[in-house]
Amino acid sequence: TTYANHGDSTVTCTDLGTFQGQPDCRKIDHCVFPDVSWSNLDSSDSGNVDIGAVIPITCANKHTNDGDQEVTCTDMGTFDGQPDCRATGYCDFPDVSWGYVDESLAHRTLEE
Repeated sequence: TTYANHGDSTVTCTDLGTFQGQPDCRKIDHCVFPDVSWSNLDSSDSGNVDIGAVIPITCANKHTNDGDQEVTCTDMGTFDGQPDCRATGYCDFPDVSWGYVDESLAHRTLEE
């Protein structure tokens, strides 16, 4: 069983002989459903995921996953893996020294 502190990480003994700060240790028994941009996952889809559950990542149409293809709920209550759904057929806007790209006027699609 794993526990995590959701309160203060330190407590201090004050001049009055009392402690200031309050730790709050809670048992970890699930992960919160992950939210991966441009994927089949959305944190509003489901509340909790059981420890050990493996969730495959599928990217949205015209997007590709340049990261991990699945994530696993660890016993620390977090997901391992780092999916990265990115648009395909688009160019990232360039960095412009002393200027900017007006995204409302720019076209990001590649020429066919």
